[in-house]
Amino acid sequence: MKKTRFSITYWVAAFFIVLSLVIVALCGIGLYRLHEIGAEIERSRLKAAQEELAGALVELSNHLRHEGDIITNWDEIQQPLANPHYYGYWKASRVRQSGKISPLFSDIDLYDSAGNILPGGGTGDADPRTGASEAGKTLYYPEKGLSRISHVFPIHAPEGQQSPLGYAQASFDLVQALKRLHSFDYLVPETLTVSQTASSPIALQDLGKFLRYEISASHEIETLGEAVTKIYIVLAIAMLVSAVTAYLFVQRLLARPLVRLADAIGSLQADEVRMDYVEELESPYLLQELDTVRQSIQSYRQKLSNARLELENRNITFQQQALQDSLTGLYNRRAYEEDWASLVRALAGHREPIALLLFDCDHFKPINDTYGHQVGDCVLQTIAGAVNEVMRSGDRLYRIGGDEFATLLWGTDEHTAMQIAERCLDSVRKEDFRRLGVQEPVSISIGIAIDEIGKSEDITWLQAHADAAMYQAKRPGNKKIAVYRKGEASSEDVLVASLETNALYQALAAPEMLEIHFQRMQPLAGGHEYLEALARIRHNGILLMPDRFLPVVQSRRLEAEFDLTVIRLIQSSLDSETIPPGVGVSINLSAQSLHRPEVIAQLIELIRYAERHPLILEITETSLVPRLAEITHFLGILRTSGFRIALDDFGSGYSPLRYLTDLPVDIIKFDMSLILQLKNEDRASIVVADFARLMRDAGYTLIAEGVESEALLQKVSSLGFSYVQGFHIDTPHALARTDAKVVNLFN
Repeated sequence: MKKTRFSITYWVAAFFIVLSLVIVALCGIGLYRLHEIGAEIERSRLKAAQEELAGALVELSNHLRHEGDIITNWDEIQQPLANPHYYGYWKASRVRQSGKISPLFSDIDLYDSAGNILPGGGTGDADPRTGASEAGKTLYYPEKGLSRISHVFPIHAPEGQQSPLGYAQASFDLVQALKRLHSFDYLVPETLTVSQTASSPIALQDLGKFLRYEISASHEIETLGEAVTKIYIVLAIAMLVSAVTAYLFVQRLLARPLVRLADAIGSLQADEVRMDYVEELESPYLLQELDTVRQSIQSYRQKLSNARLELENRNITFQQQALQDSLTGLYNRRAYEEDWASLVRALAGHREPIALLLFDCDHFKPINDTYGHQVGDCVLQTIAGAVNEVMRSGDRLYRIGGDEFATLLWGTDEHTAMQIAERCLDSVRKEDFRRLGVQEPVSISIGIAIDEIGKSEDITWLQAHADAAMYQAKRPGNKKIAVYRKGEASSEDVLVASLETNALYQALAAPEMLEIHFQRMQPLAGGHEYLEALARIRHNGILLMPDRFLPVVQSRRLEAEFDLTVIRLIQSSLDSETIPPGVGVSINLSAQSLHRPEVIAQLIELIRYAERHPLILEITETSLVPRLAEITHFLGILRTSGFRIALDDFGSGYSPLRYLTDLPVDIIKFDMSLILQLKNEDRASIVVADFARLMRDAGYTLIAEGVESEALLQKVSSLGFSYVQGFHIDTPHALARTDAKVVNLFN
């Protein structure tokens, strides 16, 4: 027999018919209670305001003592006392510039030990002749009012002298000081006044007894008043009385099913569904609405189970992709560093031998430049497959750079490492690279470094040794395999052991070695000012400029890793708010990084700062030609996201107009070599000027690099350039930053 289902509206209507009998009585009770609650709230708010004022005065006293200690211990404050002629300059310039004086103080005066104000100061209100008793006190002077409270403290003389060297009197506005140091919820600080006129100064700790004030308006009573218009909320109490007669019905038809549904939903949130809940959800309910909810939960439970299974599968896939090189399918540098860290943890306290084999494709850059990136990628894939095929079971092969691979062999001696290296070398030699269109022979060089893993937790030293051995292997006449032995590697062979390369690898492992310097781009016709972010490496006290380490980045194909590190450092500067609001940031990016999803994701992460700091992305002109279609796609994504795209170093390469028209570029940044042509009144100057006008008329924003004189500034301004940059405007410099935030980005 089919069960009859009733709508919940039916049962609620019957329930409220009973409740309506007690509504009139409850309205009167509610209004009376509202009046009592309002009076009680006013009393409690007044008491809270009194406590607020007392606490604020104590907090102010503590702050004044702290600021007095800072000023007393400031060595510069003794100079004007020792040399009063210095006082006028000290008060006019040094007091605020030093940062030692709290912004709480509106003025500060110095007195000598006899109580006389130093020449060049104000009139003062303290009487230092009674300084021994007044020192350290904060006084209210009736004639000056609350806007000029005085705090007097002694300036101690050097050790061995009993009496103070002098006194300092700091003045401040009591209301402003309390507002700065304390957040008031009840008291309105602007209404503070003194209740009576005193004939003598009043100490701060006693001033609270003389202060009068107003408290803020109470919204509680207004809220309660609104509650009266919604009296049915108060009537909910009456439901407890009336519900006794309807309890059995409500319990069966509404309460128990709702509890079971809530428990079933809770079990879904806990990632499990008990069988008794499943059985409960399979039985239909009498109430139509509840039965609809039950069916929805059943459907949701099944979908959630399917989604959870799919999510687990995706998580496994994402974890694998995070440690996998997208080109070769091998493990990537991140996996390489994590595996090294795991070995260090597993062998903590033990000294075990480990061999690092470093593989490098010989003459890869010429192959890549001659046959194109697509063929170069195929060469790398073939080498990776050939080497990985002959690795031992359990050994991992990593791609740690552009054409550089590595493997870590734990517990391996030199003989075994040589055997594995020879197998890898033979495997690559057997590959036919002519099928890829490469006519030149393709080979690899292998460097081997063997040491004990317990020596250091940093893999840089072992990689440096393997790199040194690899470049020994590359020397003419060698058999393409070399083992590092101390003293055998010459300085010119060891690229990674050189200052620049070693510094680069260390900086990628420890990003705090990288410094971001900023150079201002000045607007000529209004608009936002921009700071161009320029990378530097601080290595052993030496600041390396880009012309020293960027060639290593390019030769090692580490553009993406380097750009990703720089972007994170720029993000830390934006997080720490070292760049003033409204000032834009211009970021340099290699075109080789644009196809890396992690770089695109990190750049898009910066868009959340775009309202406070407009963003420009600078792409070097000469790096745009390869993979033009792919680069155009990613630049379009970034441009849509909120970046302005700038073509950097325009004029330093080929500058074909067809590339310019195909790219989503907003800004053209003229290279310094073009700007310098404007210094002369010759044909080259005319061509550059006409080309600038052409680009401006085409709608591009123009930036002039290398402006190093006022004459050049006037010239580019007359040609319609929107921004100028150069040593005449500003030199690159570092901004203060919060190092803890930098570290957190990489943890």
